[in-house]
Amino acid sequence: MKVLLILLTLQQNIFIREVKIEGPHIIPKSSLEKTVGKYEGDVFSKANFEKLIQDILNFYQNKGFPLVKVSPTLLEQKGDSITISLSIEEGPLVVIHKTIFKGLRRTKGKVLGKIFTPLLNKPYKGNILKNKIQLIKREGYRIDSIGFSKGEVGYNLVIHIKGEPQNQLKGVLSAQSGHTPMGEFSLLAENLMGTARKLNIKWVRTSLKEQSLDLLYREPWILGSGIYGELEAYYSFRETLYIREKGGILIGGSLFPVELALGLFLYRRRDLTSGGFEGGVGANLKTKTEFSWKGLELGLKSRSEFDRKKSKHILGFALGFIPISPLRINLNLSYFRLISSAPKQYDLFSLGGPEVLRGFPDGHFLATYAAILGIEISRIANTPIFLFGEVSRLSTLTSYLTPIDFGFGIEGRSLLGPVKILVAFARGRPWREGIVRISMKGAL
Repeated sequence: MKVLLILLTLQQNIFIREVKIEGPHIIPKSSLEKTVGKYEGDVFSKANFEKLIQDILNFYQNKGFPLVKVSPTLLEQKGDSITISLSIEEGPLVVIHKTIFKGLRRTKGKVLGKIFTPLLNKPYKGNILKNKIQLIKREGYRIDSIGFSKGEVGYNLVIHIKGEPQNQLKGVLSAQSGHTPMGEFSLLAENLMGTARKLNIKWVRTSLKEQSLDLLYREPWILGSGIYGELEAYYSFRETLYIREKGGILIGGSLFPVELALGLFLYRRRDLTSGGFEGGVGANLKTKTEFSWKGLELGLKSRSEFDRKKSKHILGFALGFIPISPLRINLNLSYFRLISSAPKQYDLFSLGGPEVLRGFPDGHFLATYAAILGIEISRIANTPIFLFGEVSRLSTLTSYLTPIDFGFGIEGRSLLGPVKILVAFARGRPWREGIVRISMKGAL
């Protein structure tokens, strides 16, 4: 069959005249007419042929026949058109009685089982299973394979898990000649007591004059649905400049392939330079999408906050690809925008640190606007060495700046977990003011 397809696709302007279905069927052939009929008259190609087969498989899987087999029996060409004959073996009607998870080490099986309850005691639906798989992937679970086994009653749906979220500690220490060490510490309970719930605690100490604390709790599947909820409390201060406090709730879900969340928060802020104070209720909006295509890994995230006087927007775009083996290149584009007629110190974006503008001290810039393009090249000559650089354009309350930073680092593993060490420099700053950052993750 592969040889025949190659011979046919060497010719031009060959069209699909007819698709014939052969074999006995529980589901009438007439039910397939809409699925296969849309291909009649289309140009014959390997891609169209494979899509036709996949559409037939999807049709049967959504009718309760996931074990269906589709086999081409004849490709008959006459002139510039071709007739495709397909043999279909439907297999048994599959009714799922039980869901079995293999490979779970930290998560309780019943936690994931609740997500798949809509599949039980009814004919199998492939589109519903696909939706449920996306929900658990969203929370950090990785799937190895999906299959079926015969049970005492009906069939068992068997899902093999090859990765699940785990509790971990994460720390970053930054050191610069002549300055007090800075850092941040996070306790990431990504799988709280085996329930897939999350409790994250993040403490950032830029200096004795600037620190922040962020608490976040996430309920992944409210009442077994695809909706999740988050509660967050945040506090930060920068001595002589501002104090910020915020607490809120956010509800989100997946509109495949986009994750969308809306929330409300209470806030209180003080500008210590002028004695100004404001508080009230605000709203926020978050979106996220990720997908892979032909070796490319694309991610897009956005976060917006609105209150009665202003709005703040953050957009992040990440692209990862491997153009020349074994090199890997990651591109990151970040965009920050504050819209306000009279911005205060506490409204500004604090930039510089282990995530963006790594060659500058934590919180070095307070900006109303910033666009940052970063590149990181890793797997250089099959070593753990990586190179990075960032160029940006930002606006403060008084001027426009174009910071540029660059550096190198090494990645490895310790007894506790992954370790990353980098040395970063910034254009216009002496080499001796380069910053060393050490980050580490450790599983709990």
